[in-house]
Amino acid sequence: MFEVEYRLNGRKVTANQLGDALQQQAVAAAADEVKRKVSTMLCREHSRAAKIVVNSSPRSEARLTVEGCCDEFIGQVTRALS
Repeated sequence: MFEVEYRLNGRKVTANQLGDALQQQAVAAAADEVKRKVSTMLCREHSRAAKIVVNSSPRSEARLTVEGCCDEFIGQVTRALS
């Protein structure tokens, strides 16, 4: 009998789980990219880090929102993510 097995990064997943697993993998990759770009950034005036909020739903793309101590720093972080 013919059999199809799905693996994602070496981990066995069912066909039903494949979509969820791919979405999780994409979100994790995006989070790693965000960390790489802004994890060391601090506001020069307030010495505070930014907070990145990921808004997501199953039917839409994830949307990032930057929160910070001041508008200038939020702009700097937003530009770094562009």
